[in-house]
Order: sequence, then structure tokens, then C-alpha cells
Amino acid sequence: MENQTRVRCPENEELASFMKNKWKEMASQPKGLSDNIEMALSKAHFNVCNSKNPIRTIKDFSTVKGVGKMMLKLMQGFFGTGSGGTEPDDLTKKGKKTKGTKRYVPQRNSVAYALLITLYRGTSNGNEFMRKQELIDAAEASGLSRAPIAPEKGKGKPGHFGSSPQDWYSGWSCMKILISKGLVVKSSCPAKYMLTQEGKEAACDCLKRSGMAESLDKSASVEIPIHMDKQNSLDMEVDARDLESEVTSPLNKQKKPLDVPLDSLERV
Repeated sequence: MENQTRVRCPENEELASFMKNKWKEMASQPKGLSDNIEMALSKAHFNVCNSKNPIRTIKDFSTVKGVGKMMLKLMQGFFGTGSGGTEPDDLTKKGKKTKGTKRYVPQRNSVAYALLITLYRGTSNGNEFMRKQELIDAAEASGLSRAPIAPEKGKGKPGHFGSSPQDWYSGWSCMKILISKGLVVKSSCPAKYMLTQEGKEAACDCLKRSGMAESLDKSASVEIPIHMDKQNSLDMEVDARDLESEVTSPLNKQKKPLDVPLDSLERV
């Protein structure tokens, strides 16, 4: 099923990727995909790619052409349970008017979420920036994203829907969102990625919401006792050697035979 349409709105790239991975997941099951579901997924995916407006909630998603009850149920894993009722109704009505008044915070376990937190952690130890591959590797290893970040090489044909998880899209594309939202700055060649002040605040917000706010402090505090233990163990070894020398020295002196003349023994 051919689909060469790129995502027009950067904020919808994660949703488009999720739909595509859902297609692959269902197709790999023993029963496979029915023609009706395949057509519905393909149509909804096409319309999501063509949407000019960001699709932030399941309520927004329900307004996309070709999205029905079945599609809403399939996409609950992306938006989360009840996510459509957690935001005020006027958010979707105002559209672009509210875009600049509310700071963008990536959705939990999204690629943008993983990249933001990883960049925050990577630059919290004194480093001012991270490079692309370094950031991708660290974000992949963190397990914070439910979708792959690095593109897969040599798989599928570009533009073929469902042929490969990364034929025209890769999780790294979400970096464009972070840059466009003013959370990350890209500079130099080769590229260096740095967090803005707003990006640091957004990363802290993500960590607080997920309960990982103190992880950096804990990891930093653990290093001190480890070094202390190593030093203590060295001191103990030195003390043990000194003690051993003190104990064995008098014993060695006592073990030396006394040189007593035989004549003196006979006299006694």
C-alpha cells in the first residue's frame, strides 16, 4: 500500500509513527490484518500526515477524517486513558492562539521525551552539549521511549506503508519539534545540541511528573561513599599489615634458640 506523503505538521510525526508501528504489530500477528482494518489504518494515517493542525489529544484525533470508534480504540495506547478529557475544551477551539501561551512538554515515553531528558542528564555533569550519535545512543539505552530512535538501515522501500518501521520516518525527526519549540538549540558542524533555559525547565517538569526528579542527585551522592569505601579498604589493608608485623615480630624473636653452654648445664 503506497504512501509517499510526509507529515506536514511536525507535532504529528510521533502519532504517524505510532500508527505505522501499530499496522506492523497487527500484521505480524497470526490472524494478520483484515482488508477493512488495513484500509481504515491506511486512510487515517494518510489524513494524519496531511493534517496542518497538531493532534494533541484523542479528541483532536477524533476530528480527523476516516477516524471512527475502532481507530480511536486502537490509538488509546498513544494518547493514554482519558487524555481527551484532561485538557480544557477551549484548547482545541483557540488553536494557534494558545500555542504560544503554554510551554510545550513532550508526552511521556515519546521520542521527544526521551531525547529531552537524555540531553538534560548528559549536560548536567558539566558538559555544555551532546552530539547526535552520542545523544541517540544514550536515549536508546535509557529506555524512556516506546518507539525506536535511530533509523534502521537497508530495510524496506521508501514510501511503502508498513514495509519498514523506518522507511521515511525515524524517531530522531522529533528533534525538529524540540528545536522548533525553543527547547533545544543546534549549532556548529558537526552539530552540537544544547538545552535552552526553557528546555531545562521542561526536562525538570518531565522528571517531576514521572517521579525521577531526584535520580540525578541520588546518582551523584552515591559516588562519595563508594570512594570512601575504597579508601577505607586500603586503610584496613595497611593496618592489617602493620598489625601482623607487630604480632609476628616478637614471636619470631622468641623462636630463636638460646645459646647455653653445656658446662653450665652440667654444673646445675
